[in-house]
Amino acid sequence: DRLGPDTDARLLTPPETERMLPGTDAAQYRGALHMPSDGHADPRRAAPAIAREAIRLGARLFQNCAARRIATHEGRVRGVETERGLIRCEQVVVAAGVWASLLVRRLGVDVPQLYGFATASEVGSAPLPAQIGGSAGGVAFRPTPDGTHVIGPHLSLAPITPSGIRNAFRFRHVLRRLGHVVDLAPSLSHYRFMRRAERWTGTGPSPFELCRILEPEHRRYSEFAALNGVARTFRDGEKARLLRSWGGALATTPDNMPIIGPVPGYPEIHLACGMYYGFTFGPVAAALIASRVLGALPPVDPTPFDPGRFSGG
Repeated sequence: DRLGPDTDARLLTPPETERMLPGTDAAQYRGALHMPSDGHADPRRAAPAIAREAIRLGARLFQNCAARRIATHEGRVRGVETERGLIRCEQVVVAAGVWASLLVRRLGVDVPQLYGFATASEVGSAPLPAQIGGSAGGVAFRPTPDGTHVIGPHLSLAPITPSGIRNAFRFRHVLRRLGHVVDLAPSLSHYRFMRRAERWTGTGPSPFELCRILEPEHRRYSEFAALNGVARTFRDGEKARLLRSWGGALATTPDNMPIIGPVPGYPEIHLACGMYYGFTFGPVAAALIASRVLGALPPVDPTPFDPGRFSGG
């Protein structure tokens, strides 16, 4: 009853938990949450599929073409300057992830974001349920079409950057609430790169050309935390065998809510960033931005995501 009438989620007892996740020690759980309508997807397959569908519907996709700045004249958007020239347009959507703050900063707009790095690992021979994706023992997991599993600990690394130091006080509530899953990750080379990037004046080659794909380093202890979490949770089967690992970037805001909507002072520029789980929240953000650009009724109330909510500090 506490879950509400509009959800198909169901609380499970420990015996039911063990039946759904064979090999677990049910005694360590007070219960579990089962959502039959939930699913899982592989971003490596989903992203190209989304791109192909967008092209089929008329979108034009330019890869290896870094943006340099949003061109404006007398407060109106003229287009986007790229390394290949100017793309003229009347409206711009900035969905640049951790780079969004830097891109609109040239317009005098402050977009507070704190970003972190997360590590995912693919493992074989893992004692995990064959067709179930979920989370247990501090580890999230999902199966792949190849019979392996992708796992990751509930742990992110927050790199120390000049903007992170400046915004530390603004993010004190987030860091306090997420402190158990966020570790500071000192990296002198990354700090120097971000300091150089923030000094960029908007002319000449941009930081987005120097770092075309932000592929963060992954730490060994993140791999260890994931493998150890699997070993603690699932007592049966073979030991998980690490096949490969990779890093990804994620971002959050002072209130841990995404930033979706028009840039203050520039109603033709729309932000879609600050999403801690972008792959999950992406479809909602896309629907909100599309309704804004097309002048349609938004599917949900956009007020909690308004970029202007931070203008008062």
